[in-house]
Amino acid sequence: MNKKKLEISLKKFKNNEITASKAARIADIPLSQFLDILVDKKIDFHYGLKELEEDFKGPI
Repeated sequence: MNKKKLEISLKKFKNNEITASKAARIADIPLSQFLDILVDKKIDFHYGLKELEEDFKGPI
């Protein structure tokens, strides 16, 4: 995992600039792993169920 890419994606996600799935793609990790990182770092999932469902429609 590229730490710089992960830092960028986390920052953009926290600033509501991108979705979790886009952040995972930027970090070049599976969405499920990105969501685990959000939990580990205690970062809020600042969007609703609809957006989360849309994120999971793509590749995980």
